[in-house]
Amino acid sequence: MDKVRSRRDVLGAALGGAAAIAAAGIIRPMSANAASTAVLSEVDNPTAAETSITNSDGSDQAVALRGTVTDIGVGLVGETQHGTGVLGTSEGGSTGVAGFSGDPNGYPGVTGNAAGVYGVGIAPLADPTALNIGVLGSGDLAGIWGAGPIGVVGNGAPAIVGLGDGLGPPGLYGTAVYAFSGAAPPTPPDNVGVYAGADPTGIALQVNGRVKLSRSGRAAVSKGKSSHAVTVSGLTSSNLVIATLQTHRTGVYVAAAVPTTGRFTLYLNKTVTATTYFAWVVLN
Repeated sequence: MDKVRSRRDVLGAALGGAAAIAAAGIIRPMSANAASTAVLSEVDNPTAAETSITNSDGSDQAVALRGTVTDIGVGLVGETQHGTGVLGTSEGGSTGVAGFSGDPNGYPGVTGNAAGVYGVGIAPLADPTALNIGVLGSGDLAGIWGAGPIGVVGNGAPAIVGLGDGLGPPGLYGTAVYAFSGAAPPTPPDNVGVYAGADPTGIALQVNGRVKLSRSGRAAVSKGKSSHAVTVSGLTSSNLVIATLQTHRTGVYVAAAVPTTGRFTLYLNKTVTATTYFAWVVLN
């Protein structure tokens, strides 16, 4: 015959079950209720819901979350399989993500080879040829803004690449690299690789070293001739052709350099008695 359980036994069993449930809640959140739990240190805190921290302090010194490493290490890490690792937004028009290196009270406070923001793009193992990006910037005014004694430094091969946006009307690709020295920069032109401009008192482009132009060269007028045609891809009658003799011939000079579609013709004032070289360059 089954033993009849006393009231004390029933009450003890009930209390034991409640304690077990409470202990399970401390160890891990119960999936049925999805109740919030404390975030534990030094362990993984698995969740299927967003975890947020809100600081209602209205001062400019308020901090919602701080990660500190007392020696060499990383203060904050954000990882994702296919999305954005770290996202920073500012609804008030301030800075979404700011990085400082060196003096934390300085701005920018960068010392030595330290970097406020350091980005590394690594191609996935599945596609080693993929072009990943270390730092990507997008904005209505500027994608990336650099300010300081040197605003932006690029190190690589090539160090800096500019691509026309191609976001305007068909056939208009904007300016890939825009440089202007002065107080009132004009609107960047369309379909220009590199634009250099300056105020009337400034210098738009200064080159220290050799200059190499693809639309230039050296050709020759043959013996017994007074002209020579040079083929230049994309040349039109509105281009400017400058030519000068590279061989001295007494009484001989360039009479004209006449551009037309795809070529220009150099004319001398007389027939030459030997091969005569000339140099040319196309502008505009």
